[in-house]
Amino acid sequence: MDAVDLADGLPATGERRAREGGPANSRFHRHEVTSRPVSRQGHDVVQCGLGVFFFPDMDRDSAALTRMLRPGGRFVVTVWEKGALGGWQGALRGAVLTERDLPGPPQMEQPARIDTADTLASWLTDLGGSEPRVVQRRFDAPLSPETGWELATGSGARRMLQGLSPAAVERVRAEFAARLTADSVTDLDVRVLTGTARFSG
Repeated sequence: MDAVDLADGLPATGERRAREGGPANSRFHRHEVTSRPVSRQGHDVVQCGLGVFFFPDMDRDSAALTRMLRPGGRFVVTVWEKGALGGWQGALRGAVLTERDLPGPPQMEQPARIDTADTLASWLTDLGGSEPRVVQRRFDAPLSPETGWELATGSGARRMLQGLSPAAVERVRAEFAARLTADSVTDLDVRVLTGTARFSG
C-alpha cells in the first residue's frame, strides 16, 4: 500500500503507526500525488478521501489518479455531502472573512459539483468510470470551540488561514469561537458520500 500526502505530518504519522503494528507493506510518501506516480505497476485501488475538490483542476487531476490504476481497478473518492458541516463551516468562513477575502472559483465551485449521490456518480462516469456506486454516511459529533478549531487547523480548511499573521490567526480563532457560541453550534453535522467506479485503463 502506498499512502501519499503533500503535508509533512500525515506521512510521518502513518510511518509511526506502521511501526507500531500497522501493515508491513505500507509505504508513505510526501509529494503532490497527481504529478508523480508511486508505482510503475499500477494499483488495484486508488482512493482519495476528502481531497479531490482541493485539486487546482478537479477533473484533470482526478483523471491523472485514474491512470494509476491497473485495468479494471477501482477509483474511490469520499466527498462532503451538500449541507454537511454547515454550522461549523459558516462560523469559520465568517471569522476568516473578518481578516481576508476567500478564494473564488474554481475552488469554491468544485465541491458543489459532486455533493449529491447523483452528481458524484455522473462525475465518475464522465471521468471514464463504469459501474458507479455511491454510499451515504452520516453521524453527528459533539463540537466545542476547541475541537472546532482543531478541525479547522488540521484539515484542508487550514488553507483559508494561509498568509495570515499569527496575530490575525488568533483573531480568527477568537471570532470563530464567539460565532459558534452565539449560534449555539454544539454538533458537527458529518455527512459524506463515498463514490466508487471501475476504470478499464
